[in-house]
Amino acid sequence: MSTHIHAPRWFIGTPSEDWGARPLLIVVPPLSAGPEKVIGWLGGVSGVNVVIVQVPGRGERLFEEPMHDLSLAAAQLTAVVGARLPRNWALLGMCSGCYIALELTQRVLAYHRAPRRLFLCNSRPPGEDSEPDPDVALTSSALIAMTDEELYADLAINDELLTGEIDLEIRQAAICAFRAAVSASASYRWNLPPLDVATEVWRGGGDDVFDTSHARAWQSLIVPDIDVVEFAVGREDFYLPVPAVVQRIRCWLCSDNTS
Repeated sequence: MSTHIHAPRWFIGTPSEDWGARPLLIVVPPLSAGPEKVIGWLGGVSGVNVVIVQVPGRGERLFEEPMHDLSLAAAQLTAVVGARLPRNWALLGMCSGCYIALELTQRVLAYHRAPRRLFLCNSRPPGEDSEPDPDVALTSSALIAMTDEELYADLAINDELLTGEIDLEIRQAAICAFRAAVSASASYRWNLPPLDVATEVWRGGGDDVFDTSHARAWQSLIVPDIDVVEFAVGREDFYLPVPAVVQRIRCWLCSDNTS
């Protein structure tokens, strides 16, 4: 495998050479959906550079071999960002993207670049039986067992990439990437030391899929006491830079107020 990793492939947003100009927020989207799901975050936090992670098989990397190992993906990301991270940055993981966010945070500590805050949203900790991605209603095993036609019909309901007349090559690549993401997320286990970084776990009020007990279960992987923050928004609203969430991020990145 080549040791050359090109940073532009891994991110959408501000070029890495400009990351130090302002505080930085790295967003890891749901692995089963890709950067398109959270594209509204670009430019969505005033005074903050926002970049979105783009893993193999997603976004502009659709035709690359999709990832099958989240730990390997986190290691490759670390090689890209470790020496480039500014002092003032934060990391937001969404749904199954929380797993890569968690590992990335642990790995960049070797570069003495701990994030100001790790935000984990809408995901149960790794190892639980339930699928962590709230966009997936069926179990991972049931999804993987579907035929391509069945899976395509299921995905086309919510995935704008798969609506209308699309090229068969694009369709097949998207299906393969989705299968890989579901399988990789379901099989992922945390094998690193407990993470000694300030962490918040976010959930939407009234969410009966990801409840407070699921959020607090992250404490088993985190050394400091985690903060479980509940917002008066729906599950899908976290994919957009809604004001309450943006305010929370700016509280940490754009001022000295850490209350």
